[in-house]
Amino acid sequence: MLDSIIIGAGVTGACIASSLSDQGALVHVVEKSRGPGGRCSARRAVVNSETIQWYHGAITLSTDHDVVRSHQYPHDAIRQLLRGVPVSWTWHVEAIDVHEHGVRVTSSTGDVIDARSCIITVPTPQVLQWSGVVGRMSAEQVARVTSLTYDPAYAVMLLVDRVPTESIDGVEGIRIHERTPSGLLPVTIITTAQWARDHLATSIDELRSYWRSCVESHGVKVIHCDVHRWRYAVPTARSAEPLIKVAERIVVTGDAWTGKPWQELSLRSLLK
Repeated sequence: MLDSIIIGAGVTGACIASSLSDQGALVHVVEKSRGPGGRCSARRAVVNSETIQWYHGAITLSTDHDVVRSHQYPHDAIRQLLRGVPVSWTWHVEAIDVHEHGVRVTSSTGDVIDARSCIITVPTPQVLQWSGVVGRMSAEQVARVTSLTYDPAYAVMLLVDRVPTESIDGVEGIRIHERTPSGLLPVTIITTAQWARDHLATSIDELRSYWRSCVESHGVKVIHCDVHRWRYAVPTARSAEPLIKVAERIVVTGDAWTGKPWQELSLRSLLK
């Protein structure tokens, strides 16, 4: 049996998986997306026969961050951390249940993974969807999880002829990537939290049309436009502790929890 199943292949999940694997643990990571990174991920698209990549994550990591190091894109560093660790991509967790010998995690397609423990690293509000976890929490733990809140954001991925101005309404920041061989410029706009909150009910198609028109109104030629919604972008309230343990077999942690939880976790402390 696996020692641990880790839910989420973002920074926290990858660091924990790497740390436990280095300790000799048998771990398996499941991730609902097609690749690593979580809210530090990148997206590719083929535009006019060129493969374009945008760093569209909601989280900005500085180049001296111990996960990023010399990588241009944070998800590349996370991919390195996961090297040698089994990962199931596009694996949507439907249920998490504690049984006599450990934890069973079931996907939306009915696939099952059993392990002695489960480490949940997704944005903390998402934990509340799994009744098998919440039902085993103490009232204090439920209150703590509920108190951890996030701001939303949108990532607007553009291929343009020049950099748009930051005076555009609703823009928190602009990430400028390397020009393509044809001279075009991939740009990612990150919206403000307030703008995102005001447009959570707007369809992605409507948002694409809005941002294309908005940027073009500033005299910028837009060749490609796509939008990604981050409902849980950046923590606005954090826990004073790095993690909580539920039923002695489940750990809930992530970027809304203080410190670096992968340094707090060891196989011995988790399974004792």
